[in-house]
Amino acid sequence: MFFECLDSKIYYEFFDKEKEMTAVFLHGWGGNHQSLLPLASAFQNYNILTLDFFGFGLSDKVKEEFNIYTYVN
Repeated sequence: MFFECLDSKIYYEFFDKEKEMTAVFLHGWGGNHQSLLPLASAFQNYNILTLDFFGFGLSDKVKEEFNIYTYVN
């Protein structure tokens, strides 16, 4: 699935296990949402949200100047 951010598409996957809490997994540099799936499978009592940051995996690259403050926003 995708959502729009800074005129770019960001890819994410949400695994709804109908649990009360959701664990959010963020990959490191050079990773993507798929690199987190083995770790996410250990969290059976949580819904799981994974995503690809700008320019990684299935997400678009940012179309404007990009810096650390853009990531924070």
